[in-house]
Amino acid sequence: MHADYLAARHAALLTTSHRPDIITYALRFPLCTLPVLAALLERSTSISSTGGAPANDDKNRSSARGPSRPRPPELPRRLFRQLSASGDEVLPLLRYLYRSGSTWPYPDADSHDGYALVRAVNAGAVPLVRFLLDHGASPRLGKALSVKLAIKRRDLALLRLLVEPPDVCPEERRAGKRRKLADRVQVDSEMLKSAVARGAQDIAEYLMNEKGCVPDLDTLFLLRYGEPFHSFMSVSDTEPYANSRVNFQN
Repeated sequence: MHADYLAARHAALLTTSHRPDIITYALRFPLCTLPVLAALLERSTSISSTGGAPANDDKNRSSARGPSRPRPPELPRRLFRQLSASGDEVLPLLRYLYRSGSTWPYPDADSHDGYALVRAVNAGAVPLVRFLLDHGASPRLGKALSVKLAIKRRDLALLRLLVEPPDVCPEERRAGKRRKLADRVQVDSEMLKSAVARGAQDIAEYLMNEKGCVPDLDTLFLLRYGEPFHSFMSVSDTEPYANSRVNFQN
């Protein structure tokens, strides 16, 4: 019954360039549970209304965002607003949407500027974080907000998951091939400073020793004295340098 209701509402929408596909539209409604979504997507009329997108084979996945491809479905924010550490509130539905060989296009895991990944990291939902990364979510979005949240949580394992490149495929591993894969996101000195300021020594060592982050002056003083550099400089200390090119007030 709910599937019929959603299908009818979607069919009644004006056909314009801004008309959402059936997946994007249905997921906006709380009544769109996994059974309802499954019933909706098994209908041939519903699938055709997604814009005729092809099945999700490897070739189509690699070019899903090309200029000739329709826009992928979106994952609404509501799915990720209340998450536990397991991520079970949304994982069954996502596994269905991203199942291999489906006749509908995969949703964009980076919908709403990476909202799903940010919320998953904030909840410490490692299985969900791993799932989203495996399906194309990027920790670079939102000025690497998901990475900064992992540092704020002082969670080294979660940070590694976000930063390190994905594992090579089993075929390459068996063949003994080794590819140099780039990290998912580039870490920087500001992230290192945040880790030091929060007392996350293991994260600081990881960023410096394994990722080559170079601490700035403030971070060096935090490491040695527990306070940033500028707190050591009083106004009287900086007066002799008032006309120099170095600004000690910053």
